[in-house]
This record gives sequence, C-alpha cells and structure tokens, in this order.
Amino acid sequence: MFSPITFPASQLPDWFRAVHDVLPFRPARDLLRAGLVSGGQGVNWPDLVVLPAWCLVGLAVSVRALVRRS
Repeated sequence: MFSPITFPASQLPDWFRAVHDVLPFRPARDLLRAGLVSGGQGVNWPDLVVLPAWCLVGLAVSVRALVRRS
C-alpha cells in the first residue's frame, strides 16, 4: 500500500523536485516517519498544509462524482 522512495529526490531535475514537494507523497512519508520515530525531526508545518489540502481535493472530486451520478 505504501511504496518506499527508491532513489533520492536530489537526482530529480529542479522543476520536478518543486512539483514533488506539493504532491502528497513526500509530506505523507515525512508525517508518517515523524509519528513513528521518537526523537526524530518532528512535524514539518508545510506537510500539515499540503496533505490536508490533497485530502480536501480528493473529497471534493469524490462528492462531485457522486452528485453527478444521481
């Protein structure tokens, strides 16, 4: 269900690294690690903005699809 990152983000081009930062994969990974590992780096506030924003987008798309079907 949760696929690990198989290569470092530093190998990505700069423009793709910027896109990667607003996709939900890195923030989900960082928040999962912060919750599981004690004494780690802690919670990063931008991750707490990006991940719920994606959740809201997914919820809006799902509700729209359900309303459209009825």
